[in-house]
Amino acid sequence: MAELGMLDQYFEEVAARLERRLEQHITPSGPAKRLFTVPEAAAYLGRTENAVKLLIYRGKVPVTRIDSKWQIDKKALDKLIDECTYFESEHRT
Repeated sequence: MAELGMLDQYFEEVAARLERRLEQHITPSGPAKRLFTVPEAAAYLGRTENAVKLLIYRGKVPVTRIDSKWQIDKKALDKLIDECTYFESEHRT
């Protein structure tokens, strides 16, 4: 019976150590980011920066200019994703 108490104590210590380690690696999340730079938008879409710039030039993605820098609204990127999403079986001609 004493062994069971020692095991519980051991596992509690392991759990506490693991929790401390996880807390060191997890950064607190602040408010959700709404505006992305071109490189961030490219990473979000899984595309290159040039591909995102091409989407902007073609009018597929609107931009917001703040201090002469292009900022791309996450909502616009999500809308683009939604508009380009389809089932392949329904898209065949």
